[in-house]
Amino acid sequence: MITLQKGRYEALEPLGSGATSRVEMARDNVIGRTVALKTFVNGFGEGQEQQFLREAQIIGQLSHPSIVQLYDVGIDERGTPFLVMEYIAGKTLEHHLDPSVLTCQRACAWVADWPEHWQWRTAREFFTAT
Repeated sequence: MITLQKGRYEALEPLGSGATSRVEMARDNVIGRTVALKTFVNGFGEGQEQQFLREAQIIGQLSHPSIVQLYDVGIDERGTPFLVMEYIAGKTLEHHLDPSVLTCQRACAWVADWPEHWQWRTAREFFTAT
């Protein structure tokens, strides 16, 4: 079982949420750095803890400039699973995909860069298939 050192992560402000999880800017009180703390609101279903850990181990091995680093994984005192990831300040992907912001030139640049990011595709297919 993965456990959490009580009080290690202190939530500072919400960054976003969805149907299954929420992400907050947080402070790692042991190391003293700002991180992104993703908590899963529904906890684990039957047998999902091992799958969660397996996926976290795979994510932790990925290294690419376009993928945030995974720093920690665990289960809090309430049994809620969480991921601690690299925090990157800036605008959200939603902002960049806004039609008023996404120019044709920028969209073409993203498409041209796609072969460079092909390595990420393998990881995405793995997670989609499991």
